[in-house]
Amino acid sequence: TDVHTTLNLARVVENAAAGEWKDEKGEAWGTVAEAERLYGTALKLQPGSADILYNMGRLKQELRQDVDGALETYTTALEYDPRHVAALNSKGLLLNFKGKDDEAEACLQSAVRLAPEHAGVLCNYAGFLHTTRADMDGAQRLYKQALAIKPDHVQTLSCFGSFKMRVTEEFEEAREMLMAAEML
Repeated sequence: TDVHTTLNLARVVENAAAGEWKDEKGEAWGTVAEAERLYGTALKLQPGSADILYNMGRLKQELRQDVDGALETYTTALEYDPRHVAALNSKGLLLNFKGKDDEAEACLQSAVRLAPEHAGVLCNYAGFLHTTRADMDGAQRLYKQALAIKPDHVQTLSCFGSFKMRVTEEFEEAREMLMAAEML
């Protein structure tokens, strides 16, 4: 078995465990434990793979609701590849969730520096600036930058629409953004 086949199978099983794929009885046909086992096998085939570790962290975060385990796994991924944007972004969001805002901001800033054209990364840092740092100008600038890059980015349309409604009270623009997000 090669690492790519094992990794792809792990992703399929993870999606199935999340309920995205069901059998004829409507039951999910994969389990989280099976996906974890497959990611472990993939990691044995390709030790130190930041991508595999990132996927393992995402599984811990999303399906196990294991914030500490996910943080540990993202940290390990970053030890192997300090420039892994997805791991930086996810680690930053979880650190913010845990109230470790300075560490969170360092991760999010690094992600933005490495991927200044990634709408999701820009949106996440904008949300951090808005909700954690009360930097409304910085948040608005990043939301606009994200939409300039990807005008149909649902997350940014939704977040910036809410921002416009609650912060700048630009209700018509907010409504348009939120409706656009809903249509996508």
